Amino acid sequence: MACAVPIYASDPADPEFDWEACASEVRQTYLSMSEEACDTVSPEYLNNSYEANAYYDCILKYIEAAPGELREHFSGAFVNDAGTLVVLLCCTTGNCQNIISNDLVCKNALFEAGNGSYYEAKKTLDAVNAGIAQLQTQVSSGAVADADAAALMDAYPRTVFDEENNTVSVVFKVSPDVENAVAKTNAISHNRGAAPVLSEKEETALTIYNGYIQNFKAYVGDWEAVVYDASAEDAQIIMDEATEWRPGRSIFVVNTIIDNQIYGSQCSTGYRAMYRKNDRTYRGFVTCGHGTSIGNSVYLSTNTQNANKIGVILDRQFGGTVDASFINITNAGVTSSNAIYYTSAQPGVTKQGTVLDGTQTTVAKNSLIYKSGQTTYLTQGRVFNTSVSGYNSDIYFMI
Repeated sequence: MACAVPIYASDPADPEFDWEACASEVRQTYLSMSEEACDTVSPEYLNNSYEANAYYDCILKYIEAAPGELREHFSGAFVNDAGTLVVLLCCTTGNCQNIISNDLVCKNALFEAGNGSYYEAKKTLDAVNAGIAQLQTQVSSGAVADADAAALMDAYPRTVFDEENNTVSVVFKVSPDVENAVAKTNAISHNRGAAPVLSEKEETALTIYNGYIQNFKAYVGDWEAVVYDASAEDAQIIMDEATEWRPGRSIFVVNTIIDNQIYGSQCSTGYRAMYRKNDRTYRGFVTCGHGTSIGNSVYLSTNTQNANKIGVILDRQFGGTVDASFINITNAGVTSSNAIYYTSAQPGVTKQGTVLDGTQTTVAKNSLIYKSGQTTYLTQGRVFNTSVSGYNSDIYFMI
């Protein structure tokens, strides 16, 4: 899929690239595309939300670069229904609000009470995710063969980050019986009532759940700020595919040829990128890693004539939280546009969407974004969470 708020992997030192003009074009294209796509979104909201995400990005970069009071007291932010950035702060002096309003020139931000440090919570989240990914790799490779570790990974532990409360949860995939027993215990605990009366079946289920927690602390790590939960729902990362060659559309990777029969896989084209290796710079596109191998040829379609060849897979990684490969363009006839295209509801009709500007690295919770896909064409939705973790083919991924 292709989203309307991506990162353009280019060289910021490139003197021929006009970043300011490109950013201005992104803004205008985003606003006009948004108005066309949804009549219920007002121009005021679109302007506010674009400005809100620019502020949000500015704050995150500031706290990353500058240790101090704002890093300690910034608890997160989200976009409200008016498109305005709401900043959560856990300080009472007003100094952090002054930094955001004056030093960072975030003039239209609103402020509410927050819970703890977003920076520290994100550090904890990164550490937990890294620990899960490492153990998953060790168990999958056989480097760790302990039965308790294997049972823990069979529960597919994943993280959930609550941005408004600034908390990190580890969720285990469990049976409905375990989920119900945990929910019953938690409900009574939250109400500060008497110890729950559990059936023998519920006691057994709770023992299984508590075993996961103990093993998680032993094999992955023990963080005071982390809470635990159970869910009977699958938490798999779904990887969409597409059908035409543009960012967000499909390409064909030849995996093998047996008795003149071509076997390959459909992958979605990602975004334009540059890859540096052995003092050389290669230009091309990013695609997934799960449907490719280094050295494989990539085509515009299943028609593998030379004219349809895009290039070859130059590098690839699938596992350890990364699912990506780089396509080195070898066909001079293939243009390396950095525009996103989406298809209208009428098949075959295309329209330029927006240009990637590389200036925005994330978007705030509740922001309006757009997606281009083979089946749904142009769609829109809200950012539910700025972090996600889950499993695909028993490999742990997180963002």
